[in-house]
This record gives sequence, C-alpha cells and structure tokens, in this order.
Amino acid sequence: MNQVFTCGYSGHTVAQLKQAAEAWNARVLDIRLSPKSMRPEWNEEALKQLLGWRYYHLGALGNDNYKNDGPIKIHNPKLGIDIVEQLLCTKSLILLCGCADYHSCHRAVVSQMLRARRIITQELAWPEVETVGAIKALSIKQPWAHLIVSGKKDIENRSWATNYRGRVLIHASKGMTHDDYDSCLALCDVLQVEIPPMENLERGGIVGEATLVDCVTESKSPWFFGEYGFVLANAKPLPFVPYRGALGFFNVPVDILKADAN
Repeated sequence: MNQVFTCGYSGHTVAQLKQAAEAWNARVLDIRLSPKSMRPEWNEEALKQLLGWRYYHLGALGNDNYKNDGPIKIHNPKLGIDIVEQLLCTKSLILLCGCADYHSCHRAVVSQMLRARRIITQELAWPEVETVGAIKALSIKQPWAHLIVSGKKDIENRSWATNYRGRVLIHASKGMTHDDYDSCLALCDVLQVEIPPMENLERGGIVGEATLVDCVTESKSPWFFGEYGFVLANAKPLPFVPYRGALGFFNVPVDILKADAN
C-alpha cells in the first residue's frame, strides 16, 4: 500500500532525501510556497536535477504566511489535496518542507487536511547515508538468510531499532547448528515454505541484497516475532562472496562485489 510521509529538511542532507525516496520508490512533493533556500542544494532546480521525475513542486500546499508571523494559511488546499490524492494512487509520497519541528510547521496542518480525506501521514525516518565506497550489510543465520534473499521472508527480527533505510546486503553468518536449522524448518512446515537441505546452504559470506524500507514494532507478517522488525523489500540473491561479518550493521567495500562480478 502506498504511504504519505512528511519531513522537514533542516539538519539533513539531500543525499538522505534521495536515499529515502529510492527506498520507498516515492515521489517528493515540495510543499514550500517558494522552493528556495539559503542552502543551494535545496533549491528547486537542484532538487529537480538530483531527483529527476521524483520531484514535484506543489505550491498549492504552501503557507501564504511563511515570511511573517501570521497564522498558517494553505495557499490552495482543495487543489493541493486533490493532487496528493491522485498521485498517491501510483506512488508513495514524501511531502517536503524546510522546518525541523513538525508541530509548528504548516505540514502538520496539511496532514490534518489529508486525515479528513482518510489519508494518514507519518513523519519520515531519515535514513543514515551509506559510507562512500561501501555498502551496509546485515549478518543473518541460515536458513533465515536464504528465506530473505529468495523473497519468502519479508521481515528480519531484531532486539534493537534502526533509522537506516535503503539498500542492505544480506550476509549469511558462518554459524548454524542442527537445532537452528530444525527450528526454522518447523516454522517453514507450518507456513508451507520449502528450504534447501542444511548442507546446501551457503555460509560465511554475502548471499544477496534487499531494501530496508521500515522498522516496526507490530506487523501482520507471519515472520514477525518482535521486538523490532526490519521490513525488507526487493530482495534477491547475489553470487556468493566469502566475507567475514559482524554483529549489527557493518560496511562491505563495494570493490569486493565488483571484483567478484569480474
């Protein structure tokens, strides 16, 4: 289901915005009345160049009184909300403003207007930006790693939360006991999902990738057990690359994947 996010870019970077838009496959609707900024990378032309078709200036949802202390006055609320409703049919949306504080920003008023149309919004969790020359990876025991990269398991359970959104490599850890395998097999039998024999599972390296799109504390997915669930999309296997992993997220040099591809 497509979703609507709101965000204020103060304290953040355009790289984070691009990463969030790509992770959610979302359009960015700039709801500033005038899409100009003291930070040139946040000007309309710079954002068009960065985001391409994803960027759209929706001045109808701008605040007519943004330059003074007057009350928030949405420029053309009916037109603006109608456009949001239409665009939401095809993509998730990120409503962009510059204010750091949601409650004092006109995007809070826009959110109330959308709720009147039964459209729920939530504040965007700004992603951490990948280290240059590296890709984030997450180490997971087999057979769970196989289930993820084969597109059968859509959530990875953790005891800790993350704000990271974007591409993540799936690393199959070296360790796996017969008890680990049998425990997973029992659940797979209930869910009528097949997994390879234990001896056929690759371990101790990169086995695939996915897009981390959300971190939740509740889910209807049969794979969610809590405390936190990393919601994964666009999962796919990759040629096996031996690599020593670590707990939590860790960075894998891009060159390792390129070298394997060659």
